[in-house]
Amino acid sequence: MRYLSGLAVIAIWVAFLAGEIFGARELAAPLGAAGLAVFFLREARLFTRFAWFNVAGAAIAAAAVLAFTDHAGSLLLQAARAATLLGALLTSMSLLREAARRSPMVQAAGRALVQQPPGRRYVALTFGGHLFGILFSYGSMTLLGTMVQAGNTLASNGGDVDLMKRREKRMMMALLRGFQGQMLWAPTGVSIALILATMPELTWPEIAMFGVPATIVFLLMGWAYDRATMPKKRPAVMVEEGVHLSAVLPMAGLVAAIILLSIGLEYLFGGRLIAWIIAVAPIFGIVWIGLQTPNELFRRLGLFFGDEIPAQRQELVVLTVASFVGVLIAALLPAEQLRGALLAGAIPVWLAVLATTWAVVLAGQAGFSPIISVTVIAALLPNPSRYGFSPVALAQAISCGWALTVGSSRSIAATLIIARLVGVPAPVIGRVWNRDFTLIGLAVASVYVVVLQLLTAP
Repeated sequence: MRYLSGLAVIAIWVAFLAGEIFGARELAAPLGAAGLAVFFLREARLFTRFAWFNVAGAAIAAAAVLAFTDHAGSLLLQAARAATLLGALLTSMSLLREAARRSPMVQAAGRALVQQPPGRRYVALTFGGHLFGILFSYGSMTLLGTMVQAGNTLASNGGDVDLMKRREKRMMMALLRGFQGQMLWAPTGVSIALILATMPELTWPEIAMFGVPATIVFLLMGWAYDRATMPKKRPAVMVEEGVHLSAVLPMAGLVAAIILLSIGLEYLFGGRLIAWIIAVAPIFGIVWIGLQTPNELFRRLGLFFGDEIPAQRQELVVLTVASFVGVLIAALLPAEQLRGALLAGAIPVWLAVLATTWAVVLAGQAGFSPIISVTVIAALLPNPSRYGFSPVALAQAISCGWALTVGSSRSIAATLIIARLVGVPAPVIGRVWNRDFTLIGLAVASVYVVVLQLLTAP
């Protein structure tokens, strides 16, 4: 029974790939739903109150669909298919995290990022938060945040407690803003995976064409804001000898290898890029573990599926339930009236694009996961170009809103992790420490998405 949860998650992973790569879509949704149901039943006794709140929301949404729609069965299968995508993505990237947990390469890269002189430290940490976030998602915040605290000691700050706290805050914000940036383009992340899954007329290269430059601007904005708000007098900090940023290059190579191999497989065999990433990432993880401890490969895989996967129950519940609920909420909204207003020109499309970014951010402040708001928006507009939207502009509007929500909402894992590490309430992270940067970012994003819509409209 110990491995039942792990086997259920493997079933979710297999179901998704069977539907995406082998075309067995009719089998994929029921098998994925069964895997999720087994996992939930097996782990329910250890759910937190927040996890139960999510499950209750899913039950209410499903009941509403059964009561008020004529095609509830197909909608529930569609919602299960959306949940299966995020369950499979979490499993795939978790195997990479397991490999990284004991990797000297990752530890060396983390030390190189943390142990930089003050003039380069923000850039190094925001780049590190971005790079690690691409591979390890929210696990990167715990990994690098712990390293920041280990390197930012009272002794390294000359016994000055206030100085230590100021540096801790700046370094944590560098990590957070770097992590936020990957929401704009990284195909391994939930944001882009969900956009690609719900907007089939859009490809990842089209997103990357605009998302990568937007990410660079976003990261530079963070650096400029840090420079503008940093103290005029900056006491020296103790830095270890022999620590070089070149230690980060293998990590960058790993990111490039996963993405490039997935793009190559998509080109050769068709299908969607996210499906190939979900297929490829575990292979890299298994090979990585095997290279580290060849004699312990099967033991570590057993521990991963027997212990680590069940330990991620809260994350799996929140991700899968949010996507499930988003599909059902969209089915309950007056979608035809909204689409009719867009076709009739009653709502300017540029205004709808702008409202998308703001809606995602404001929903995040109210405690709603971006997964829910984005799933609803995408379900309301299944063919954006038909209604005058530029698909890339809508995708960037969504991802900009998502990135800003990650750094400002009190209920997002990134801010919760930092709050736990530094010992302050979660609302302080997003609504005090990162508030001004979020407002600046929202203003810039508003102009960006409107201009992009006007320039690329069909």
